[in-house]
Amino acid sequence: MKAPLPSNEEERLAALRSFAILDSEPEAEFDDLAKVAPYVCGTPTALISLVDDDRQWFKARVGMKRKVRDDKDYWSSVEDYLDQHAGVKITHGMCPSCASEMVKDAAKP
Repeated sequence: MKAPLPSNEEERLAALRSFAILDSEPEAEFDDLAKVAPYVCGTPTALISLVDDDRQWFKARVGMKRKVRDDKDYWSSVEDYLDQHAGVKITHGMCPSCASEMVKDAAKP
């Protein structure tokens, strides 16, 4: 199930791209915000994510590793590791079954 697009989707994407932030290097200001968020929200993790037309990209994250070391001592992205070892495909930052559950939960009053 695909989420409906906002009526201003083209303007939103144009604004996002005008910032030239997608695929940029880490920045202390965003990392600092992500470090404060778990304390404010009482959560173990925090993400600053930007949603492009076909992907979700994380500008900053706390409480989530970017890479994991496999049993052969090679570093892999978390998404690749889960795909190789558990058969879980991660898209837009979450597995499809998790996304389905969230959509069901979001639809409840």
